Amino acid sequence: MSDSLKYFKSLNNIRTLRAIAREMPLESLQEIHDKFNTVVDERREDENQARAQLEAHSQKIAKYIKLLEGEGLSLDDLVTAKIPSKTQNRVKRTIKPAKYHYQDKNGEIKTWTGQGRIPDAIKKAMQQKGKKLDDFLI
Repeated sequence: MSDSLKYFKSLNNIRTLRAIAREMPLESLQEIHDKFNTVVDERREDENQARAQLEAHSQKIAKYIKLLEGEGLSLDDLVTAKIPSKTQNRVKRTIKPAKYHYQDKNGEIKTWTGQGRIPDAIKKAMQQKGKKLDDFLI
């Protein structure tokens, strides 16, 4: 437990408070009283706001439950419902036939459909040897 919390717990004892109050001037006690009241008022306001937000949230939930019941649905229906995802509706792309062939740096013959990035081997041949893309047609 932190020291400040121990200190505040000791302030909860009326005898301790009276002993401290006897040693302090009345002006200091009044200043402490005013500051403490300010802190309590702020805390009370925070609690009221939190309670109001919780109440508003509960009212919204009740409103939607009523709407669901009006449509003949329950919360269980929503929880167990299987909602189709967007990925299930996608049409699978057909594989395109190869249009070009080339030899990679390992000497293997590879093919390319003409879609996507140009393979490095074709790009180098076009830049360094002056070949054209048509030279790689199948």
